Parts: sequence; structure tokens; C-alpha cells
Amino acid sequence: GWVGGQGGDHCVRKDSHDTIAQVGDRLDSTDATVRESAVEALILMCDSHPIGDIASCIGRRLGNERSEVRSCALAALSHQRFRGEDQAIDALLHLLEAEEELGDCKTLTDVLTALGSVSSVGHKGVLGVVTRYMQGYEYPVIRASLDLAERLGRF
Repeated sequence: GWVGGQGGDHCVRKDSHDTIAQVGDRLDSTDATVRESAVEALILMCDSHPIGDIASCIGRRLGNERSEVRSCALAALSHQRFRGEDQAIDALLHLLEAEEELGDCKTLTDVLTALGSVSSVGHKGVLGVVTRYMQGYEYPVIRASLDLAERLGRF
């Protein structure tokens, strides 16, 4: 039934959006345990809430000023639940472009690896981007981009 006397006329999507936002806010916690449980909760919510909204909610944390929040969001978006989800892929592509300017080899490698987890085969946007990282970077970045290209072009 409805908790707290809410009527059935409440739009499910609005409730859904609020719930995602509330759980998403816990990703910003300074406590690693709280962040991890928020990720688990959001992944579970993919069964009953719009998965694109969840991916976007996590994706917004990729720009957080705190590195632990960024890496938590990156790990969450790498989850297989988000495979083929445009919102997850777009968020990672934005991060890739932002990191390219900073030139952080480890982060670029991590983002390319995350893209490998969620990109659907033949995703044009990702294919176009990944070729840029196949030369002129440190080895781990090149390796990750080759792995990603292989995944995307396999079928």
C-alpha cells in the first residue's frame, strides 16, 4: 500500500525520480561505506525504476571535485546493468573528453575500461572517440583503447 497516506494519484515517475535523487545524494558522502551501499541500492533499483535516470544520476557525480566520489561513480557506471544505456555511455564520453585535457593516464585508462563494460557492440559514438587514444598516449591508455575497439567491433 501507500506509505504515509499518499494517494494513488501520485505520478509514479515523480516518486521514482525523487527516490533516485535521494539515494544518489548518498554517493556524495564522505563515508566510503555509505557510498558503496548507495551504489548497491541504485543497481538494485534498475529493476523497478527508469535505468536511464539512474545512469544520469550517477553520471553527474563524474564531475565531482572529490576524487573518491568520482571513482565511486565510475565504478558504478561500469556495472553490466548499464550496458548499452546511452546515458551511461554519454556520461563516460563526457568524462573522457574532460580528462583528455588533464592528460591523467590512470583516469583515461579507467574511463576507457568502464566504456568497455557498458558500450554496446558497434556503438558509433564510442567507436569514433576511441581511435583517438590509440597513439600518442602512455601504454595503458593505448592498451585500454585497443581492448575497447576490439569489444566494439567484434560482431
